Order: sequence, then structure tokens, then C-alpha cells
Amino acid sequence: MNSLTNRYPQDQPSYGATLNRERLLGDADRLFSIRWLINRLFCEIKLLLINDYNLQSHKFFFAIRQQPELWFAWHMLKHHQASLAKVEEYKQMFPENGNFIAALREERENVIKQFMKFVPSKQWDTLRDNDDSWRIYAKRLYQANSKNPQIELEFFALVDYICVMTDALCGNWNLLFPSDEDNTDMQTYIDQGATSNNQEMAEIKTVLKTLLKSPWFDKFCDDSKKYDTHWRDNYIDALFKSEYGQELVIGWDKKQIQIKGYVLGCLWFAGVFFEKVSKFAIAKEILSPYYPTKNTDAQVKQEWQKKSSSLSNYMGQADEQKFYDWAIKYIEGDDNQKLD
Repeated sequence: MNSLTNRYPQDQPSYGATLNRERLLGDADRLFSIRWLINRLFCEIKLLLINDYNLQSHKFFFAIRQQPELWFAWHMLKHHQASLAKVEEYKQMFPENGNFIAALREERENVIKQFMKFVPSKQWDTLRDNDDSWRIYAKRLYQANSKNPQIELEFFALVDYICVMTDALCGNWNLLFPSDEDNTDMQTYIDQGATSNNQEMAEIKTVLKTLLKSPWFDKFCDDSKKYDTHWRDNYIDALFKSEYGQELVIGWDKKQIQIKGYVLGCLWFAGVFFEKVSKFAIAKEILSPYYPTKNTDAQVKQEWQKKSSSLSNYMGQADEQKFYDWAIKYIEGDDNQKLD
């Protein structure tokens, strides 16, 4: 699979001076008229989105998180004109066009000030419509996001809102994708990606719920009435609904046994099982359907023992995982936990 970096050679753009607040506000009509960028992202990224990644797999979402240019393009296109309804509603508040323009300019100025709180906003003017400067900017923004995840949550939404207001102020209300057909296609890809991700998550949740409903759970559980099958289902649902759910989906393909161990380990550390029950005993019970018989080949027996030890070890590493504190808090305070 070719990466964006390999597919499109990067030219080093000549950067202008860092934006100051006055320039960003004073030159907003030019700086936030980005139809050229949307067109370029759509035309150059479209084939990659469609052909290079299988939208029926979480690999697509994994790629978004690994490649700065794809990450930037996806979020820009996904948010593009999401604020249009907000601006149209704003217009309804001002019957006279003059009042609307004045109010919208004031609103844009306030939003630009919010935008300026993010460090990458200071390089916004490095984007040029005649080179590949957006690729450099995408990498800078991606690096900044690793230190401040709020960028992914807020930055793109602010950019879109400012750009939609700019389109309105400049008299351009119909700057969607290059054509209605392409716009429909892109929305289809976005919807397909979200749907496939939800399907993947549902399948993983089913595997884990089935695991926790196995006979061994009641055998080892300290209070099977409290931690009944309904509670176990809610625990898995809440885990994947949390901020850690998407990361578990991304890692599932290569780390199924690890994730199973981590999920079980949280239960073990929280005291859901009898105190004398070891992690290895639980691992052996889970793998009991594959328990080697007397006639089983020695190599198969050794492999079974290895898998049991691995699962047990992963359970012991649960307290090192990002979602551990969340899980312990949920398990210990389950009486107060409710799903929306």
C-alpha cells in the first residue's frame, strides 16, 4: 500500500511570517476562503479513501490515526460545511442583510479569537493554493494533536465554522465539494466508514460478552448475583462507549488475547473473583475447551500451556493499561453507573 507521502512528492513551501492576531482578523476573507484546499483534498485523497483502504475494516480508521495527511484530509472533509445550518439559522435572526453581515463579522471575529488559542493557528497562512504546503501543515497539526487531543475535537469544527461564515460574507453559499455527485459520494464513504466501525465494535463486544457469560465466571465469581449477566453486558457496553473504546477496536485485530486478558484482569484486580482464585486458574478454565488429552501431541500440549500463561500474564498487566482506572472505578462504583 502506498502512503500519501510516497504517492505525492512533497515540495518545501516558503513560509511567511507567523500570523499575529491583527493580520488573521484583517485578512480573514482571503485566509479562510479554502475552496481550493477542499477541492485538492477531495480530488487527491478520494482514490486513497476508496481504493487503498477497505472501509469494511477498522484498518481504515487505524490508517487515519497513523498518517498525518490522511488524518488531516479526513477531518477537513468530514467537517466541511457542517456549520452551514448554524450560519443559515443565524441569518434568520436578522431580516435585513446589512445587519446580518455586521453581526456575522462580529461572530467570526469572536470565533477566530477562539481559533487563535490553538498553536497551529499561527501557521494557518502557510497554506498556499499553488503548492503542497498543506502536507507540511498537516504534519505539524498532527504532531500538535498528539500533545493536545482537543485539536481533533475542536480545531476542525472551528475552522469549518469560520470558513462557512467567510463564504457567506463573500457571497458564496454553495461551496460544497467539486460536484453534487462527488459530495454525495464522500458522504457515503463517511457513513460507510462509521457503519463498518460500529459493526466491528459490535462484533468485538459480542465476543467479550460471551466470554464473561461462560460457566467458569459463575464458578469463580465472588458474588454472581451482583455481577450477573446483565451487569457483565453493561460493563462491556460502558467500556466501549468510553473514550477507550475506539482504541480497543483498533488494536483488536492483532491483540485479541491481550485485550481479553486486560478486560479480565480489571475484574480480577477489582475483586470480582474469589480472593484465592489465581489469574492462571482463570486462564486455564477459559482455554479448557482446548485442553490437551493424554493422546495429544507434546507440541500441542506445550502450545496450550503457553497460551494459558500468556493470557494469565496479560491479566496481570491490566493495571498498566489506559482504561484500568476507568474500569476499576466502574466496577467498584457500579451501583451508581448508568448507561445513557
